[in-house]
Amino acid sequence: MREKHNNCSDLKGTFNVNCTDPQSRSVGISIFQPCNGTTQTYFDDLTSTSGIFQVNINSYTPAPCSMTAIIQFRNGSTIERVIPPGGSTGVIAEDVQRVSIRCQGNPEGNCTGYINVNKLFRFCCDTDQTDDDQCDHHDHDDCDEEDLDNLRDLLRALEYLKKHNRK
Repeated sequence: MREKHNNCSDLKGTFNVNCTDPQSRSVGISIFQPCNGTTQTYFDDLTSTSGIFQVNINSYTPAPCSMTAIIQFRNGSTIERVIPPGGSTGVIAEDVQRVSIRCQGNPEGNCTGYINVNKLFRFCCDTDQTDDDQCDHHDHDDCDEEDLDNLRDLLRALEYLKKHNRK
């Protein structure tokens, strides 16, 4: 059941910001491709729901092959991270659209590894809506930057707790 709350969280009241409780969806993907310079997409977010993403990539690729992670965002920006043989990288970012891998350096070899993508999101409603089935996505236009920073800090704390409670 969904409760109605103020639009923005100040961490003294509620976390829900007129939304459902945070939900998480994860997918794990094995990486296997030639080390010949081609780029292969392993993850595409085809939903319209924005969210916070945690992307972890592990390379099991031996030298001289090098793996490059390419993370594209809904706003069109891209970051690339070189992952050394046997290394890993992790990113927490908003609105990831696609995760791809490019491997190069040994056309005779293969690039192997593992990607885990976790998306944390909420479904939010307009406070003027009385029918829960007619929810609009809350775009935070009425939130100030400090409220959003507090929310991001809380999400980071949740990720930390989640990671350290997997014993």
